[in-house]
Amino acid sequence: MRPSRLVAAQLLGLIMGSALVVPVAGWRVATLLRERQDLMTHMAQQEASIKTLDQSLSQQTRPVVQRSVVRVQGVDEADRLQLEHNLWLKAIPGTPVRSLDGEVIHSLIDGRTIEANGKLFTVSTKVIVIGETVEVKARARLR
Repeated sequence: MRPSRLVAAQLLGLIMGSALVVPVAGWRVATLLRERQDLMTHMAQQEASIKTLDQSLSQQTRPVVQRSVVRVQGVDEADRLQLEHNLWLKAIPGTPVRSLDGEVIHSLIDGRTIEANGKLFTVSTKVIVIGETVEVKARARLR
């Protein structure tokens, strides 16, 4: 075979290969463009869903303490009422429940010496329940 025929055969092969590759490559590019468009649509839907969820989450109210109750045990009725009044946690209502720390409430009450009806009492905290109602159960003893 002559070199010119060999070169012609190679060129013919190149042209035929190119002619076959272009439609296949075009089909693949069109498929990828459709997939990209589908993914972009799906992503936009997901972003809209996330935005809706964020808005509904921000609109939800966080639980807030409505009232505080202190219950004292171990003393007579008159002293109990006076001690409960003196220990009432005035600053707690209106505080978000998540921001309350039981240790802080415990430190406010436990070990305090409080005067009630002319007598001194030492108060110890027994139970603290934190929720929309903060309830503290304490024991008092005459000092």
